[in-house]
Amino acid sequence: MLERRDKEITDLKRRVANMVVVGKISHVDHKNARYRIKSGNLVSDWIPDTQARAGKTRSYEGRDVGEQVIVVSSSGDLSQGVIVGSLHTDANQAADKGSIHRTIYPDGTSLEYDDEQNTYGIHIKSGGKFILTIADGVSLKGDGSKLELTAPEGIKIVSEKDISLNADGNISLKAGGGVSLNSGDGLSLHSGDDVSIHSGGLKHNGSNVGATHVHGGVTPGGSMTGGPN
Repeated sequence: MLERRDKEITDLKRRVANMVVVGKISHVDHKNARYRIKSGNLVSDWIPDTQARAGKTRSYEGRDVGEQVIVVSSSGDLSQGVIVGSLHTDANQAADKGSIHRTIYPDGTSLEYDDEQNTYGIHIKSGGKFILTIADGVSLKGDGSKLELTAPEGIKIVSEKDISLNADGNISLKAGGGVSLNSGDGLSLHSGDDVSIHSGGLKHNGSNVGATHVHGGVTPGGSMTGGPN
């Protein structure tokens, strides 16, 4: 009877010790969201981990082999355990400020918000891309050399002050319809070279000043009109 009691006490101690275990992930099954954990000489069965949301609104952050985690087993049976969190290590340290919320990915890309500086930063490793899309057809795409904004119904830019466009190369405007420029003040055009206008017609205050305009009171032949008044 004493032997049986000793075995029960030993088993109870083991279960209590296994209720909360710190170990490292040894195997990963991302398809089924299951992991095996190694703690000392013990390797667990495949167990799940917790996520921020797992209903109609859901999220998934896969864990890595070697990641240090906390496993909770209500009965002390690791086969029934659940990963409830991860622990920072010397190799994977936390931020050095409490005001920073940071996510760092294996390729070096990071998302960071600093509530002291009111700054949100997205840092993508060189050679990477970002894509923001809305199902209706709006998209914002970028890589290391260009940025592309697409919208099927229109793009509107509004500023209470100046808007400046600067390019070391060319700036091109192309419209399937008309192009309208409206200025509440003056309008100036400066060019370091010739200005070419190709159009079916050109008018100034309703008068034809294009290639087909004519002047009255001029003798046909080699005569020329006078200079502008």
